[in-house]
Amino acid sequence: MDLDHDDCYAAIQARDARFDGVFFTGVLSTRIFCRPVCPARTPRRDRVRFYPSAASAMSAGFRPCRRCRPDAAVASPAWVGSVDIVGRALQAIDRGAMDGGRTVEDLAHDCGVSARHLARLFTDHVGSTPAQVATTRRTLLAHRLLLDTRLTTAEVAFAAGFGSVRQFNDVMAQAFGLTPTTLRRADRTASRQGGRATGPLSLQIAVRRPWNPGPLAAFLQARALPGLETVADGVYERRTATGSVRIDLFADPVRMEVDLDDLRALTGIIGSARAMLDADAETSTIERHLGSAVPALVARIAAQSGLRVPGPWEPWETAVRAVLGQQVSVAAATTLAGRLVAAAEGVFPAAEDLADGEMLAAVGMPASRRRAVAALAGTVADGDLSLAGPVAPTRAVLARLPGIGPWTVEVIAMRALRDPDAFPATDLGVRRGLDALGLDDLGDAAGARPWRSYLTMHLWETNR
Repeated sequence: MDLDHDDCYAAIQARDARFDGVFFTGVLSTRIFCRPVCPARTPRRDRVRFYPSAASAMSAGFRPCRRCRPDAAVASPAWVGSVDIVGRALQAIDRGAMDGGRTVEDLAHDCGVSARHLARLFTDHVGSTPAQVATTRRTLLAHRLLLDTRLTTAEVAFAAGFGSVRQFNDVMAQAFGLTPTTLRRADRTASRQGGRATGPLSLQIAVRRPWNPGPLAAFLQARALPGLETVADGVYERRTATGSVRIDLFADPVRMEVDLDDLRALTGIIGSARAMLDADAETSTIERHLGSAVPALVARIAAQSGLRVPGPWEPWETAVRAVLGQQVSVAAATTLAGRLVAAAEGVFPAAEDLADGEMLAAVGMPASRRRAVAALAGTVADGDLSLAGPVAPTRAVLARLPGIGPWTVEVIAMRALRDPDAFPATDLGVRRGLDALGLDDLGDAAGARPWRSYLTMHLWETNR
């Protein structure tokens, strides 16, 4: 990512929140790096350097600012929903893809490239290696947990994804110049609101503004998966393999409570929550582009600014649900998915469980739908399809599967793969949205590229 020094300096002088997470400022005199919104006095122009990621700043020898707390920043919108390999790898790292002893080779395999190629792409575009990005994510999450919760230091270490307490202590001392215990004691502004001694762990979820939770809450409520999810009064709740999650979408800031048997699952849960909320989308830029591409939509965009594309809690689950939704209502597809959860005794079945078709036959669905889900499951189970891989090849594999047509490919790309440019042109909701705007047809909506997924959401919301 190219960063113009003058533009970045103007942004930190203005403390412009639109650039929060887009870059970080390294101060040469203090060797500390900050967010653009840091309230500290702006350093002289010749005493700062700008970095595209927290990992690249830390790799250059800078320590996180304890005043503006880079751990609380949203992610850079340069990678939000990106269809390239770097963007998908960063999404995977956010979900803990390099925790628990997993390596760069494992991450590269998931993304469908070699480890050497992935490292080269990260160096070129992020300014640091995948391992450095993963370490930075663990470090900043650990800092956040130390200051905002009552977890013990050992609990913080494992919740943040470190392999051992010793590794945690060494990395934190190197990053902050203090041991975790000293760091916690030294921060007088710490507000430890939740932890093992007080029940569920309470965390804030940073969401880029503008933020419009109403349509997202309605979308999730209509599709709440029986046996796993509930949505009521803007509160999303989900049962997981290791506990439960509760997210108050209307809290300001958005707040998540997790009650886990195994804190090592926390990283993946945070990543899933951020993906589901599309928390890092720079909707102001997206909406300006869509308004220019589809002028008839301008008034609607203004009325529903901050609209998100709901991402997957778990990509595999979302992909299966898209296939179940072919040519049936949302309610009917949700009922079928709930039967799968019941058949799997309270969890969403894995690809291996659905590949032979027996469980699908037991829950009752059209034979053509059964074959399509089984084909998808078999391809995933055999390793011929990775929902974490590059979007274009994944789309091509999906399109070749029996019973999966263009509408399904687009919906899977939009929600499970987080492709910002998916467009189910034949969707009934899209057609009704166009009718409401007095538009006959947008064709492939080429003018709205690369944000056609957001166009789809605006057209869907126009009907509500």
